[in-house]
Amino acid sequence: MKNFPNINENQYAVVMADGRTGNILNIIKEWSLDNNHSIFSIFNSIDEALNFIEKDQSDNDWIEYIIYDKNQSVVKYIEATKWN
Repeated sequence: MKNFPNINENQYAVVMADGRTGNILNIIKEWSLDNNHSIFSIFNSIDEALNFIEKDQSDNDWIEYIIYDKNQSVVKYIEATKWN
């Protein structure tokens, strides 16, 4: 994955995507068309990442989330609740 952040063993990177189109979103929830904003939100534990997603999803039911570990492996995919 291009520009994947250097995170430690306990950290997780979350990427958001538009559930309608699958387009990757940057951290300000706009389509990521350039490198002006990061697409990765970094959390210090899986619980911290899941808490963020739970809160964020209540206001943004059209967003899907992908959680990665330090090896760039998908830990969890969370579907957009609008189409769930």
